[in-house]
Amino acid sequence: MNSETGAQRLYKAFSRFQRIRWKPAPIEGLRYSEIPVLDSIRRSERGSLTISEISGDLDLASPTVTQMVNSLEKKGFVKRRTGKHDRRVVDVSLTPKGFQVLEEADKRLLATFTAMSEYLGEEDSRILAAIIDKIYSYFSGNKE
Repeated sequence: MNSETGAQRLYKAFSRFQRIRWKPAPIEGLRYSEIPVLDSIRRSERGSLTISEISGDLDLASPTVTQMVNSLEKKGFVKRRTGKHDRRVVDVSLTPKGFQVLEEADKRLLATFTAMSEYLGEEDSRILAAIIDKIYSYFSGNKE
């Protein structure tokens, strides 16, 4: 008989999950942590965002985002443009290379999750997705 509580089993499962490498390999020198910055810009209605807007969207400190944008600009994935009406405002937008690398990242992530879904089966995949949604609600303060 296993004397572990549900809480202990969850803790062990989350601990094991943190140690595995499930993220796709880097693309064209792009760090995995930089992909959300590019994706945030891509999702923007106007096609560009300020550092502050990216920071707010990703819940990261502005200096952290600034460093990432500097790196992304050097690699040719984004470009900066000074605001027309306020030169203190700098918009960051994707370059064609930025769009292209995001498409490749999307393909790799989809392939990873497709393989996982095939491994788990359709029913377990739906159940897992529902449980992850509940976990998200719990940690985001929406404990229903």
